[in-house]
Amino acid sequence: MVDALVGEPANPELLALLADTDLHAPALLDYEVASALRIDRYPLATMMSSVLAIRENFTVYGATYIVLAQALEAPLVTADAKLAGAHKIGVEVRDIRAHP
Repeated sequence: MVDALVGEPANPELLALLADTDLHAPALLDYEVASALRIDRYPLATMMSSVLAIRENFTVYGATYIVLAQALEAPLVTADAKLAGAHKIGVEVRDIRAHP
């Protein structure tokens, strides 16, 4: 799985397999991916009240990313059109969607 995320060059056969297959892995995968991508993970409990405060405009799932960006005073990098709307509530957004 990590090879699909950070392998250079990307393995087209692996990417095709992952796109067309139901994936199963032990929960250890979370840590393997976080380690390979050097991701710092944050507990959700500390963000819940802020997440719930904006849930009418965003999914709870999406709101967690928005609230974390606010807490870290960091831009929200997204390719999701709905999350890109976070700029309306004062979040700096870097929209990486391909624009024709």
